[in-house]
Amino acid sequence: MQKTHRRTHAGTFGFTLIELLVVIAIIAILAAILFPVFAQAREKARTASCLSNQKQIALAIMQYVQDYDESLPLSEFAGGGGATWENVINPYVKAGDAVGTYTRSGAIWACPSFAHPEEWSQYKGLDNVFAWGTPITLADVDEPAGKIMVFEAGSNFPPSDPQTWGYRDSTSAEWFWTSTYTVPAAFAKDCDGKFPGDWGGCNRYPRYRHNGTSNFVFIDGHSKALPKGQLSWYKHIWRQNFNGTPW
Repeated sequence: MQKTHRRTHAGTFGFTLIELLVVIAIIAILAAILFPVFAQAREKARTASCLSNQKQIALAIMQYVQDYDESLPLSEFAGGGGATWENVINPYVKAGDAVGTYTRSGAIWACPSFAHPEEWSQYKGLDNVFAWGTPITLADVDEPAGKIMVFEAGSNFPPSDPQTWGYRDSTSAEWFWTSTYTVPAAFAKDCDGKFPGDWGGCNRYPRYRHNGTSNFVFIDGHSKALPKGQLSWYKHIWRQNFNGTPW
């Protein structure tokens, strides 16, 4: 009986250059599709964290209001050692770093989407608009559901304290500036720490860091993310004078 010997050849197979290029192209296409999705998902998480920070700050403000006869905190207490509204509400704030330092990374005072963590990101309140000689109470605020209490602010460099509802010393109140903007509000573009322009007022403007939106907490307690162009300067940011005309 004749045995038939079959020789098996272990063939070696490899990718051709064209096949490799096709695989690389597919990976590049998938990366181009998925990376923006992942980036948006991360930004949504940062947006939620930022809004949580602002809600905690707003809650601290309202706790202060309850303890001080419904009065909103002043922007800066000139007769009290230079204390700001941050100082007076800090005892009500959880997880907040010491106010007055420039090391707020990770604390609720810093927006997690701030692009320059080596500098000072900040949240702020309305710029000196709720006081004229005396603290303003909640009852004095017209349309609390339409007036912003806390928002994301730009960062000055060198940094300076964010301001809010009013500056008062023993004799007078100081209004830092008046609006020259029309409705809807227009905001400075280059105010997030590293910029060549006018830095003096950057912490007075909202920053739209979250996929073109910014978080806002209103005096009645509700909060929302808004895109640019949704705010009217005199309606949402500046209060009306006691005679009914806007400041």
